[in-house]
Amino acid sequence: MIITDDIQIIKAQMAAFLLAFRLEDRNEDISLDMIELVALRMRRREDADVFQLGLFVRTNLACFELGTLSFPDIHARFMAAALAASVGPAEFTETLYLGTRGCQS
Repeated sequence: MIITDDIQIIKAQMAAFLLAFRLEDRNEDISLDMIELVALRMRRREDADVFQLGLFVRTNLACFELGTLSFPDIHARFMAAALAASVGPAEFTETLYLGTRGCQS
């Protein structure tokens, strides 16, 4: 179960990762750290789920880099994924699907 303090910690970590991604010129390690942050909260950590999470993170970071997504928008998407990860696989999958809409070119 996620409590309010955990949510604040996740928000701060996501904001720090996004800022570092922007400042460090698309450092691949940062995207892996973001994937790990969300994956650790997943109820089910099957390869297919982690693969979908990786696609979600990289697709959204590409949109962020291109200016298609603003900082608040991408932060909200990543927070939704992090919170849905602990709810259950179906909710998490749907959140990832909805979170990549508008990013495909």
